[in-house]
Amino acid sequence: MIGDWKRLSVSLGLCLFAASVFFSVSLSEIGLGLIFLGLLAANWRLGFKTIAAKVWAAPLSLAWTVYLGAKVVSSLAGYNVAASLPSLASDIFKCAAFYLFYFSLKPENFERTARFYLAGAVAAAFLGIWQAAPAFFAGIPSRAEGTLNPVVYGYVLVFSLCLAASSLAFSKTAKERLAYAGAALILSAAIALSQTRGALVGFFAFCVSAAAVSKTARKPLSWAVPLCIAAMFAVYLSNADSRDRLVSIFSGGKAAIGNHETSADGAVTKRLAFWKTAVSVWQERPILGAGPENLTNLARLKNPGLMFAEKPPYNVHNLYLKHAAEGGILGLASLLFLLGAMLRLAWLGFRRNPNAYTLCAVGAVCAFCAMELTEILRAVVAFSILFLLALGQKAEVK
Repeated sequence: MIGDWKRLSVSLGLCLFAASVFFSVSLSEIGLGLIFLGLLAANWRLGFKTIAAKVWAAPLSLAWTVYLGAKVVSSLAGYNVAASLPSLASDIFKCAAFYLFYFSLKPENFERTARFYLAGAVAAAFLGIWQAAPAFFAGIPSRAEGTLNPVVYGYVLVFSLCLAASSLAFSKTAKERLAYAGAALILSAAIALSQTRGALVGFFAFCVSAAAVSKTARKPLSWAVPLCIAAMFAVYLSNADSRDRLVSIFSGGKAAIGNHETSADGAVTKRLAFWKTAVSVWQERPILGAGPENLTNLARLKNPGLMFAEKPPYNVHNLYLKHAAEGGILGLASLLFLLGAMLRLAWLGFRRNPNAYTLCAVGAVCAFCAMELTEILRAVVAFSILFLLALGQKAEVK
């Protein structure tokens, strides 16, 4: 009976997290809490040393240690230690979330959890479409956001689209292909209505990586991906404001590559200024950086005008520049080491057992790396990519 409630706690936590990560940070954290409670109750008699040894033997332990260690060093060497050290809690929580997923997902429960994840994504997509479509197609500027902000909403839906497309690629029956294709089209429409340009970049990165690593996926994706892209473009081109945002992807990229300070899109111009300010902070302390959470005050001093258009905390809109400015070369290198370890883990899993979940893990990590060129790490985005990575690991050993 005791064992039953422990398994029930873990199962409820996984399903709650999977279904709610598209709606609420708080609900997804409650799900993580239930997972932690069940795992702790099942393993506490092993003792701290045994549990620590199991975690160290699990994937990514070295990469997380290097990443968190670099954060500690840059915090202690930064401008304001009191502001930097508390920020470590967020990174430790993300690390803990990965291991909660890794130890709780089992061959017998990961498919049910994946179904809850896709069901939650489709529900969130319908909500966003219902919110934005009437005004959007009437020519009024409007963005789908569900219960999140439009950027986070678009990003987390891209990860679910990666899973839907990967599942479609490995579907064995016409019924499955139809179900996954329908989910992919709904998710594509919602992503387009969110007008999150980074999400489009992320989906493109998934498509390229999936086609590159899987011959099996190429044929089904050769017709499914164009349908998804067509749905996205049909939505984007139906509204003048969204058309301008779509075109600004190319003009903004050209401006960034050319080291220009302005673009036709005001939002792109603002981001170019953010990036320039972050580079300036990095140049002052290139090795250890300014310290986590110190970028806001330094940016306010260097470019006061930017702060009027940006609610605190200061968002540099680029994960790599954020780590470079706050952690210097050490912080950036630790981030790249962690992302490289994640990609390697996903790739090795796919090589050992090619299936929808291992392909999704590879594609989702690639999508994440691409999307973070225009955004910083948010909680539900981090939870989503870590969940899919752990899902791929458990699917590998099914």
